[in-house]
Amino acid sequence: IANATVQWQVLSGNASLNSSSSTTDGSGRAQTTVHFGLTPGSSDVRATVQPNANSLPLSVDFQLSAANPTMSVVAGDGQSGPVGTAIDRPIEFQLRGGDGAAFVGQSVQLAVSGPGSLTSAAIATTDAAGKVAAMVQFADAAGLVRVDATALDGRAMASATLNAYVPALSVLSGD
Repeated sequence: IANATVQWQVLSGNASLNSSSSTTDGSGRAQTTVHFGLTPGSSDVRATVQPNANSLPLSVDFQLSAANPTMSVVAGDGQSGPVGTAIDRPIEFQLRGGDGAAFVGQSVQLAVSGPGSLTSAAIATTDAAGKVAAMVQFADAAGLVRVDATALDGRAMASATLNAYVPALSVLSGD
């Protein structure tokens, strides 16, 4: 049915709709966007259309699920280097939705604990692959350095570990 108004309604769950009504296209199709809340789980959404003034409304219910997003370290974890130097390669974190799709354009907070500091921005935005990169400079003390990435109000987190060491000198010959 072309040009019919479809009413959309969230019946249950933690979701909201971009629009509560839409109009069918020439093929009789209608759509709206469902936004899931911060709590993963299922939501029920109903679409209702009344084909004409003489007919009863027709409804269809959809059960949709949202899973927790994930953050993972995809490159640069486990690097070591001398105190006072920068790591050789950036640490890359990747943010994905519960369906495995990359989260694009999301803010990720980066933080360092231990003898080091970020040389890249503390807040980065995910690229088309859902990735952000962090560069770290080791301080003048040896030890483990942890780089944390957090997104979506703490719902997705990952950590990378680095090791800063004091280079050892040894006498190869002579006194």
